[in-house]
Amino acid sequence: PSRAPVVGVRGDAGNFADALIAEPFKAGDTLIRQGDKGDKFYIVKSGICKCMVSTESKSEGVEVL
Repeated sequence: PSRAPVVGVRGDAGNFADALIAEPFKAGDTLIRQGDKGDKFYIVKSGICKCMVSTESKSEGVEVL
């Protein structure tokens, strides 16, 4: 199986943490839509996030995080 590269923080990790912005979501909200520009990075602090993949005929859950 292929593996994703590991992303690390070099130098002062505190600066990285200071740059994070909390963005609360309610149950059922959509964070990202398939095909959207990847201009944000999400870290789920609590709760459950369901990943879906859409095809022409249906939308299918592929992972629950």
